[in-house]
Amino acid sequence: MGRKKMRPLISLDADDVLFRCNDYAVELANKKYDYDPPLSIREIQQWGSNGSRIDIIHEFYKDEEFCRNQPVMDGAREFLLELLKIADVIITTAVPANCMGIRIERIIEEFPFFPRENIIITSRKDVVEADIILDDGQHNVLNSGAAYPVLFRKPWNHTMTGLLSVTSYQQFLTLIKNILNVQTPLYDLEYKKEKIYCIVGPSGSGKTGFVRYLTKNLNMQRMQSYTTRKPFRSDYDKTDYIYITKDCFHQMEDEGLFAETTVYASEMYGTTLLREEDFSGKDFVIPLDICGAVTMQSNHPKRTVLIYLKRSKNELIKSLLQKDIDEDEKTFRLLSLNDELRNEQLCDKTIINDGDYRRMAAELFGK
Repeated sequence: MGRKKMRPLISLDADDVLFRCNDYAVELANKKYDYDPPLSIREIQQWGSNGSRIDIIHEFYKDEEFCRNQPVMDGAREFLLELLKIADVIITTAVPANCMGIRIERIIEEFPFFPRENIIITSRKDVVEADIILDDGQHNVLNSGAAYPVLFRKPWNHTMTGLLSVTSYQQFLTLIKNILNVQTPLYDLEYKKEKIYCIVGPSGSGKTGFVRYLTKNLNMQRMQSYTTRKPFRSDYDKTDYIYITKDCFHQMEDEGLFAETTVYASEMYGTTLLREEDFSGKDFVIPLDICGAVTMQSNHPKRTVLIYLKRSKNELIKSLLQKDIDEDEKTFRLLSLNDELRNEQLCDKTIINDGDYRRMAAELFGK
């Protein structure tokens, strides 16, 4: 499916997309109640009440002073200015009735260049027609009629699987450019050394098997990946991942050691950073979901090639049902199939997986 250029309409959430909300409430709660140990943003495990001590932050959301003093997220102004260059943008935000006027005033004050008529106060974001949305509320993303609903990854939506998601403004901008087909056309990409080949496709498409073939037979280097999930019985090649605890993963993430991170079936995955000197005539390959691949592309825009591995839906389902993973994870992956199938149009090249890795590798490199 070819991509066409357009100027899309993008709907942006305000809380936790443009303004600090949940982490600001955590900060205020720690100051007011002097918790020991202090509340942490990672304690917010779901949207709404958690049934735990973190629920105390809800008391701030109807406070007019809270709405009036919410800090703007770092880089939000620059992000919105950049986005307006390539898209029409509306801000759709839900606030209590007593805070509606304050929210509008804050948006105008903090983003004076933004069209006032494009500010919409509503909790029914499902009725707002947009081509692309960016929202941290998983219910807003799931209920959206947008062609490209995008989840802004936060601790409270970490269980969502298969959706397009980003963890930073830069990742979202890269994704938008992919959608608009303004990245380097495929025919301008030279298939030579010092590239990163991101193998993208739904669960069951054969990404890992193809990557193993490329590393073994074409001397490509696999990027080092970490995960918090337990090894499957079929993980005979223990070099695919380094298995670590969630605490260890968060520590590495906080130290900036990952080039990209993503969440799948509530488990975290991350790929370590590459420095320029790491390339030195080498090709790298890594199986990733579309979110991780877009992140990699934002980090290495001139080196990254996105390859979509395609199989029929029947074959994908058959492969998934045969996997030695628990039933919950199978369910997560099956439910996300339709969302993942449309990611083909975001990639640079599609290769059909017919099991003939030699032919597939030759097609990849145009041989």
